Amino acid sequence: MLLKKILKSDFLINISILLSGTVIAQAIPILISPILTRIYTPEQFGIFALFMSIIGSISIIASLRYEIAIMLPENDKDSANIVALSFIIIFIISLVTLVTIYFYNLISNDFNTFPSETKLWLYIMPLFVLMQGLTQTINNWFVRRKDFKLIAVGKVNFSLVTNSLLIILGIWGFTNSGIFISNLLGWFSFTAYYIYILLKKYKVFKYQINKLLIKQLAKKYIEFPTSNVFQALIESFQMSGIIILVSYYFSTHISGLYSFSLRVLMAPMWIIGTSISQVFYQKASETYNNGGNLQQLIRKTIINSAILFTPVLLVLIIAGPSLFAFVFGEEWREAGEFAKILSPWIFLDFIKSPISQIPLIVGKIKTMLPISIIGIIILLFSLILGGVVNDIYFGFMLLSGLMCIYVLALLIWIYKIATIKK
Repeated sequence: MLLKKILKSDFLINISILLSGTVIAQAIPILISPILTRIYTPEQFGIFALFMSIIGSISIIASLRYEIAIMLPENDKDSANIVALSFIIIFIISLVTLVTIYFYNLISNDFNTFPSETKLWLYIMPLFVLMQGLTQTINNWFVRRKDFKLIAVGKVNFSLVTNSLLIILGIWGFTNSGIFISNLLGWFSFTAYYIYILLKKYKVFKYQINKLLIKQLAKKYIEFPTSNVFQALIESFQMSGIIILVSYYFSTHISGLYSFSLRVLMAPMWIIGTSISQVFYQKASETYNNGGNLQQLIRKTIINSAILFTPVLLVLIIAGPSLFAFVFGEEWREAGEFAKILSPWIFLDFIKSPISQIPLIVGKIKTMLPISIIGIIILLFSLILGGVVNDIYFGFMLLSGLMCIYVLALLIWIYKIATIKK
């Protein structure tokens, strides 16, 4: 009877719907990875990872974090106007990014030394920022409306387009620009699909968008751009900063191996973790508004996340390097070594990921900023020390160990603040 009740719960059903789409979306790149590693080099992956790390750092604040507030209002009209507010800010940030690149071209001598292809991709960077910002915002609206099937279809759409083009362009010989073009077209198809569904299905965006209400909501949720933006930048740097520091102290070859190992490590997180996070945020917001027990929801989520990811962690620790060499080629064995070292940290970060939205829900946004700064200090200390002694393995082991302690402390703090009532 209890098992039947659990299986029929909205929380599990919604996760299952998201999971089905995410599994397909992430199974595609995992299955074709052995092909890609024989078409593209670690250096090419490294250059693209560096490019996307810059885009990711801008995209994560493209709406000044107002997209996170979409889940919080009690009525859809307010939420829809936050979506409109986010869209306006995203367009402005994208335009500012383009203008910044243009003026950088005018005043910097370094820009002239770049290959013409690199210059072109720098000018296309604002388009990536625009598309990622729009999809993040619309995604949060779909989560609020519990339209998890639409999110699942969108993920599959993006994965099919991107990865099909990766292989086709690689076979045709576009190995330098193939990764960029395939991702650009993948993001374009993803964004177009989301916008089409949003405008077609939800009439609220045609009849209830109000300039005055947008201004009022911008003031009401001002804490997101004033506090959460800095925290988001810091958290983004935890991933992109590693690539930048590794490229600086070592080489794009090493950063390419790292980014590929992270791609494999993050695959289970994207398959399972993203689905859990999106459903958890909706459920936790609802529970908080209704005065429910957030700690109980946190416990269930942590246990379920740990059960799901433990087998992956054990496989990587026991046979990571050999597995990478067998599946992707001997050239990628070192990426397996990196995955083995970093997997305990990624495991704990995966468990933390869904419940990390609790501070946003209970109004502890400002407290997260100094906590996130501690994480960045750990990252900088570990990798700079690794660079000084010229030992990437030492840097990654120090980073993984210290970040495990940091994430465990963060989990305890999040659990404690979950007792705060509305």
